Amino acid sequence: SIANSGVNVACLSPGIGAIYSSAGVSDDRIHIIKNGVRTDLFRYTEDPAYPQRSIYLAKIDYRKRQHLFQDVDNLYFAGNLADDRFKSDHSRYLGQWNKDTLYHELTEYANLVLLSDGEAHPLVCMEAMTAGLGLVLSERATANLDLSLPFIDVIREKDVMNIPLVSAVIKKNRENSLKHREEIKEYASTFSWDNVVKDLYIPVYENIINSSK
Repeated sequence: SIANSGVNVACLSPGIGAIYSSAGVSDDRIHIIKNGVRTDLFRYTEDPAYPQRSIYLAKIDYRKRQHLFQDVDNLYFAGNLADDRFKSDHSRYLGQWNKDTLYHELTEYANLVLLSDGEAHPLVCMEAMTAGLGLVLSERATANLDLSLPFIDVIREKDVMNIPLVSAVIKKNRENSLKHREEIKEYASTFSWDNVVKDLYIPVYENIINSSK
């Protein structure tokens, strides 16, 4: 079994690490290495073109749950459509973004919404913050984030179906995040690949190599 194999395990989040721990893998062989983002690829502006808009940027499928929030005011959707419960002719559906659109247009929105029923460490959160956007997340989309920050709001799982509450949180976060764009971008830099490699990958692999000698 993996518990007795001596294998080291690299995990995207503490939650995933806990699964391996419960399977008997010793804690000294479990290493949390968060996702990294290419911060250099994303355009950033302090004055977005759509300050009244929030964006739900993800593949539109059952796990991401976009269909629940189609009637939330000023919430726009971008992603490959793979859920027949979501209206393909929705007036705020932007279609599937290519990489160039992602890199250049994301910064024009105020905040990102991601209310999935399961995630590891979603890259889109770091991408959004790199572009200056605040976050409204489900509990299962918060791995490795500092939830005390004023531009990150979490919708508890028991409240996800409460659309008026979700709408109010998105609106409040949108307004608040516009005041913190520089701070958001600065926090996102902690997830840059340069920092992730320097602070996590290199120390972890040096530790693995040294412990095997």
